[in-house]
Amino acid sequence: MSERERNVELVRRAFEAFERRDLGGVQAVAAADVEVGAAPELPNSATYRGHDGFATWIAEWLDAWGEFRIDVLDVEAIDDEHVVVDVDQTGRGAGSGLEVTQRGLAYLVDVRDGLVTRLFLYPNRAAALAAAGMG
Repeated sequence: MSERERNVELVRRAFEAFERRDLGGVQAVAAADVEVGAAPELPNSATYRGHDGFATWIAEWLDAWGEFRIDVLDVEAIDDEHVVVDVDQTGRGAGSGLEVTQRGLAYLVDVRDGLVTRLFLYPNRAAALAAAGMG
């Protein structure tokens, strides 16, 4: 299996663990100093670091939603260290009950030495590729 294939598999496992709400499974594939967040134009855009920060980022997001899911559309290694995950996200507001769907979002995931070192959400694939220096 190539480095790119291993990285794609690692990222798929991370998203599957998130969908099961298995925080331990998510953290198991993340470096101790992992950096997570979202682009400034998106909700919950602050940057968080480390396993505790990752857990806080996830908890803050899920607390806002009574229901939330990420539909993974495609996972692609764009080089030996970067994986782009194209997604749609759907949530139902915890307080309002309103359903919101965000389509065409993309996560840029940096992988080094078999661990996720950075995971950032962007408003679209082009923005994620630009962040990877592949604009």
